[in-house]
Amino acid sequence: MGCCGSINKATDEQVKDMCKWSCRQMMTRLSNHAIELAGDQKNMQIPMPKEMGDLRSVSTNLRQAATESGSHVTSTTEGIAKQVEARLGSTIGGLVSRVGGLAADASGFAGQKIYGGLADQLDGILDKLDRTFSKLGAELCASKKSDMIEVFRDVIEKGTFRDALSLVRGPKFDFAGPSDAVTKEFFHTSRDLLVERLALIVQADVNKMNVVVLWDGLVDKVNASNQALTSVMGTQPKEPIKLDINLYIVNQVLDKLCEAMKVREGEIRKAPKSEELPPTFALCFSREPIDSKAYEQFCKDIAVDLNTTTTHI
Repeated sequence: MGCCGSINKATDEQVKDMCKWSCRQMMTRLSNHAIELAGDQKNMQIPMPKEMGDLRSVSTNLRQAATESGSHVTSTTEGIAKQVEARLGSTIGGLVSRVGGLAADASGFAGQKIYGGLADQLDGILDKLDRTFSKLGAELCASKKSDMIEVFRDVIEKGTFRDALSLVRGPKFDFAGPSDAVTKEFFHTSRDLLVERLALIVQADVNKMNVVVLWDGLVDKVNASNQALTSVMGTQPKEPIKLDINLYIVNQVLDKLCEAMKVREGEIRKAPKSEELPPTFALCFSREPIDSKAYEQFCKDIAVDLNTTTTHI
């Protein structure tokens, strides 16, 4: 696969080498760009876990139940338990029992007070989590920017970029492929490694943030409440919450970075010339044919020994 001196059409293998190199350069540019943007809170809004959204709807049901309970809910443990089951049902997986306090208070308060108090407690926790999640991702990306850039650089270097020619120039080499093809392929093949590496560098920072304290406290109360309701009220055992909040945060950060990188890839494809990169990059993402002279220049640009068949790509 050595370079030749005559100007002929580059071989398929040579074009693939150039396109694979271009994929790596593209991902480096995109990841640096996305991580830089991620330090701004408006670009890194991490959504709360789905479990919290379910609890929001439960809070609404609880307040409705509190309004109605004064006329027909007894203050006995048995009566309140039946009303909870009737009002909220099994479709929400016993989320009320996850909040805690009901089993201990059921025998001493009327249904209205239990429902309303439980909703207040739930809303308070969720409001705190909302405020923390709104700034969590940006704070992490700002404090760990250099480390994150290094992780991406290393993972990109290990990336396979299968069928790089198709990723760069389209499945039929007609540039009709997706404008975010390289980003999609990278995250498809490298996401697990990114999660593993990023989890290690952000773990300590995540542990210091209020979201972990709030989440762990809620989970502990939830799971203890499940057991209490099962033994005191005779309700069916509920599945404990098992979401790893640390991995959830890392995955959400990656989702946001991926979105930004997809958008930026489309922009770069429209104007691929860059003063920071050799002409090979713009050539590969252009509609121009690639000849042996272009490959020879590519070899020189990346300091490949032209007398060997090893391209270090």
